[in-house]
Amino acid sequence: FNLAADTLPGQWITATATDQAGDTSEFSNAWHLPTLSYQVTVAPSITSPAYGQSLAFTTTVSTPPRHDGLGTPTGTIQYQIDGSPFGPTVTLVNGVAASINTSTLPAGVHTIIAVYSGDAFYTSFTQTTSQTVTQAALTITAADESKVYGNTFIFAGTEFTDSGLVNGDTVTSATLTSGGATAA
Repeated sequence: FNLAADTLPGQWITATATDQAGDTSEFSNAWHLPTLSYQVTVAPSITSPAYGQSLAFTTTVSTPPRHDGLGTPTGTIQYQIDGSPFGPTVTLVNGVAASINTSTLPAGVHTIIAVYSGDAFYTSFTQTTSQTVTQAALTITAADESKVYGNTFIFAGTEFTDSGLVNGDTVTSATLTSGGATAA
């Protein structure tokens, strides 16, 4: 028999038989139309980003070849980083959605979650991946200053320069961890 055009995967189907007199049988056992399989992948725009680098995530929802007749999955993706929503919900276009960019993820390992809403043919799904952000390189260069051996040196704020700071970060103090050399 042919199913109605609006019958979707995931629905339950039962049947009855009607005789010529119009009497109807009991319902048959229910048959569950299986939901369709698909694959959700989440990829970062940079494989090994450092703190301060602009980073985004792309999610692809694809179907195996045997389901090509149903078209490309539609729906939306909501991103989360470390359990908190990240950016607006993004609509899939040709099975792909991209997050907004961020350059403020601190160094460390982060949990990235893409929540797929599903559509008429495909059930919702959550894909989790991890993203490691490395520390940014920072160079602090001491100015050419002198100090009497054994005395405390008091910084006035111009005794060093820095390079590599990002996202408005600043150095407000530096600590000399060596006793220093004898003044010449």
